[in-house]
Amino acid sequence: MWDDNMRLLLMGLLIENVGLDKVVQLGDPAAWEKAVGKLV
Repeated sequence: MWDDNMRLLLMGLLIENVGLDKVVQLGDPAAWEKAVGKLV
């Protein structure tokens, strides 16, 4: 039912509406650190 495009849209809406600082609190901190580490 949910595809990757829908998930990305939902994530974008969350970021826009509640702010990135609140959105990252919804996930596992270790997962965020791993993902951000790949970008740096």
